[in-house]
Amino acid sequence: MMMVREWFSHNLSVAESLSVFGVFIGGILIFFIFKFFISRHIVKKIMGCESCHSDDINQKTRVYNKIALIAGLVTTLVLAKYLPYVPPAVFSIIEPLVSSLLIATVGWFILNTLDTFYINYTLRVKKTNLSIKGYVQLAKILVFTGTVILIIATLADKSPFIILSSLGAVAAIILFLFQHTLISLVANLQVSSSNAIRLGDWVEIPHLNIDGIVTDLALHTTTIQNWDNTVSRVPTKSFITEHFTNWQPMFTSGGRRIKRSLFIDQKSVHFITDEMILSLEKLSQLTHVSFLAFDKKQQLISNLSLFREFIVQYLKNRPDIRQDMLVMVRQGSPGSEGLPIEIYCFTSKVSWIEHERIQSEIFEFLIPITQFFSLRIYQKLSTEDLVNVLTTPREIIDVNRMNHENELQ
Repeated sequence: MMMVREWFSHNLSVAESLSVFGVFIGGILIFFIFKFFISRHIVKKIMGCESCHSDDINQKTRVYNKIALIAGLVTTLVLAKYLPYVPPAVFSIIEPLVSSLLIATVGWFILNTLDTFYINYTLRVKKTNLSIKGYVQLAKILVFTGTVILIIATLADKSPFIILSSLGAVAAIILFLFQHTLISLVANLQVSSSNAIRLGDWVEIPHLNIDGIVTDLALHTTTIQNWDNTVSRVPTKSFITEHFTNWQPMFTSGGRRIKRSLFIDQKSVHFITDEMILSLEKLSQLTHVSFLAFDKKQQLISNLSLFREFIVQYLKNRPDIRQDMLVMVRQGSPGSEGLPIEIYCFTSKVSWIEHERIQSEIFEFLIPITQFFSLRIYQKLSTEDLVNVLTTPREIIDVNRMNHENELQ
């Protein structure tokens, strides 16, 4: 305050007034020269591309103005220090104010340069799924913190180390205020180093009703676009502390799993007969699936065993089923809904549409094939079935039952 009063109480001579006027005019002149003629080339050098169109990037980051302002402030400081006839009282006011503004502008410029670097990086490597957004955000936090400390030290005419040492007394408060940032930082580093998730991965978090593609990996949050085109944002630390499923390794493996069951009516399972063998031989010729690899005299084989063997051979004959991966047809535990025959294999097409098409073709083929094996697919009675049973005469029901029992015998 004493320097300010001294400045205003000091009667400036004509030479001193011209020098002070020249200090500010020189700074303003350099600002406009850099803004309209030099800054554009500096930005292109920073981007590493002389032929790039940097106007769009400058529109987002405003780096042109920052470079011009830095040049103008540096010019002002140099002129205030070395231009003759500048009063010491005036210089003592100009130096801390312009220096603080210069530090703030440089910090702002570094923040904008980080944004420019991130934009340029995403444009050049847009096909990669490696995100550096978390690291850029961390660097911006450090730059902002350092800028604030330097401005305080400049205005207070103290060493920055003194300011840093005084922060030790409020370290607990700082940790409390930035606890989420620190936790997110650790989580982001762990997620990035372990490749737990990357951009473009298909991620599922069932308890949060999230199922979709990772579109953004930031320091604090991860953005996921769900399959219903909604967008979910979850803390990055959730991928360290919460359970989630990453389906991306399935795509890279080249095989997508089919795990679905047919439920067989257990009453339709019985031993084979000679007539059935002849019928199945015709089925084998029609479908080009060889599965009757047994002694025809061996009659103690059920139709369900032959059906399972037929499915295995059918899957092995399909070119869209990975034969180097597990191909299995297994029998589950019988229950009130029938006897489950589960098909477990992997398709060579991993896209959702192709996978569903192959899976549908398999079951659309197997369901009618069960009739050749005298097997029935279990299905609960519908309301229409119950109405038919209640309205059908008793005599017709008894005749149908006797005919069915005779067929089984």
